[in-house]
Amino acid sequence: MTRTDTRYPILIVCIDSLRADAVDGTSRDDFWGDLRPRTPVIDSFIRESIGFPHAYSVSAWTKPTVPSIFTSLYPSEHGVLETAKEKGGAVTSPPMPKEATTLAKALHDLGYRTSGIAKNAQFETIASFDRGFDFFTSNMEASGSLGLFDELGIGSASVPTFTYLHMMEPHWPFSDAVAERLESESSGRFAFHRYTGDDWKGLKKRMRRGETELSPEEFRFLKRAYAAAVEEADSALGQIWEGMRHGRRWDDTLVILTADHGEELNDHGAVGHGQSLYEELTRVPLYLKPPASVDPALLDCLRGASGDVVSLLDLYPTVLGMIGQETSALAVSGIDLTRVSNSGRTVFAEVKHKRRYLEAAITKRFKAIRNTRFKKNPGAGREDYNNLRELLSSRKRSTGFELYDLVSDPAELENLADRNPEMRRTLEASLDDWRSQVRDALAAESGSVDEEIIRRLEKLGYM
Repeated sequence: MTRTDTRYPILIVCIDSLRADAVDGTSRDDFWGDLRPRTPVIDSFIRESIGFPHAYSVSAWTKPTVPSIFTSLYPSEHGVLETAKEKGGAVTSPPMPKEATTLAKALHDLGYRTSGIAKNAQFETIASFDRGFDFFTSNMEASGSLGLFDELGIGSASVPTFTYLHMMEPHWPFSDAVAERLESESSGRFAFHRYTGDDWKGLKKRMRRGETELSPEEFRFLKRAYAAAVEEADSALGQIWEGMRHGRRWDDTLVILTADHGEELNDHGAVGHGQSLYEELTRVPLYLKPPASVDPALLDCLRGASGDVVSLLDLYPTVLGMIGQETSALAVSGIDLTRVSNSGRTVFAEVKHKRRYLEAAITKRFKAIRNTRFKKNPGAGREDYNNLRELLSSRKRSTGFELYDLVSDPAELENLADRNPEMRRTLEASLDDWRSQVRDALAAESGSVDEEIIRRLEKLGYM
């Protein structure tokens, strides 16, 4: 198929911590019941879009995932795997590799005016994340981000624009608006609607240790608080969409709606994100609204890809493919869904903690999760667990394996690892092949993190 260089305005909206089943209607009725978020704006957007119901993140929290969206590299390839750490009296964090060309840089080099708007201090701990952006802020209040759209000329006809908007409404701590809305509904021991980052961090730790269990009433209120936060995001999106519908900006713009990861709401006995690779954290919403004038052949390709497994890594090459750019020579791990078949594909996800590393191989029907725990070296004192390659090659470890049938058991409650040895061997081999093929993370010195960013990370419960 011959491609035409057509530089549409591009908007990517990433809603932090948004579960796919909160908006796509695929969840089990016994989970949401009458508490499913009411999202009329997102519902309307879905009807205009091509949806990818089997879309997966590459990790279970923001810091590894967003660099993967912008580089189309897995976290262990770009090296931004863990949170900022205190070392030698200073807080440091790994940067994105200088050798990686980001989506923002690629579009900037094509003549796009590039803007990034967020309210998440994690972006400021990733040195060089703003590479390729003409304007970038990660300390923007929601009301300010709405006003910036007109100021930055999002979707203007004078010059092609690329905008990345990272919304935070479903990420704890929830906003004052959610707290006020739910004040009369508080139930049980926990005021989830008024929780600070430290409160969430403490609850997450107590549940992980088995020191706290939620009563049915508390579980219900937890879901209600999260649903209210999703509804707040939906309302904010409505204001953005309404502003873009003036002057044909909406019709002319390629709009992508997704999330960096989901959120666990006691699905597997925990809350929050980052701790596992189950569906509530790794399956994400992904919807693409094409410009009105797009080549119908491109739409046919995207619709053909929508029924199988896709990864957030695919956004970078697919966006370039949508505007007619050659993508076959890109040094990326994702695929251009306008060109390459994803039928029968396996995608991967990973999350790294100090002494624990989880990796998942995901097909349309099955998911395998391998959980590796690295053992301490006796008498070694304080050890550095940041070098994943070294840990995997030389450190003694124990390994657990889980296998789930996502069709018959979408809640991932029945581990089939012992009962389906053939599929276990197949997906374990896929994990081994993937691990051997991914490029080594490009070595880079960690950058320091200033005190204001540390304060904002603490507010989100990360430090």
